Amino acid sequence: MEYTDEVFIRAMNKHKAEQQGDIYSGVFIREEIFEFERQMLFQEKMSIMLPKKFFDMPLELAKIKYPMEQRPQIIKTNEIGDINFTFSLLEEKLENNQVEKVKDGLVLILKRAYPANLFYENKIEKKKDKIIGWFDFKSHGIDQKLYNLMYLLPIGGKFLHGIFNCPLSEVDLWKPVVLQVIHSIEDLTITEGKG
Repeated sequence: MEYTDEVFIRAMNKHKAEQQGDIYSGVFIREEIFEFERQMLFQEKMSIMLPKKFFDMPLELAKIKYPMEQRPQIIKTNEIGDINFTFSLLEEKLENNQVEKVKDGLVLILKRAYPANLFYENKIEKKKDKIIGWFDFKSHGIDQKLYNLMYLLPIGGKFLHGIFNCPLSEVDLWKPVVLQVIHSIEDLTITEGKG
């Protein structure tokens, strides 16, 4: 009987440590359910599925976590402040045929500026009529190692720059979710004829 209990407990603990579900039905991560909802950003130029519980990071915390003056325009965070989705819609023009070159340029800049970062994947993906460029890497935060996934795509002909980050220990749980979030982005300037 003890052997069966031990196997059951081990299976339950493994289940608790996994990520299950999707952003449309809810995601179960480490004994917590994250429900997602479609949110409008940048004066309804785009929409994206984000966790309902995430909120705008207070400016005081944003200044500590992102000390440079050109910090992201929108930062959605969890209660602890260690899992973040950030967005900036830059005035620079960006077209589908420029995404790969700009993405590769960003990777090069980051590698030169932060040689200790460890880079993983570097991809271009097509979503409907949009090209999305993304790459991910490990960096060093104030008190722990961080996982970062940086992406870009055109929204209304402008440059949408997004970053996701979380503790490196959470990467296996969050990366599949973040990729779903990125694929949920809708350019409303196209669908509503605003651009």
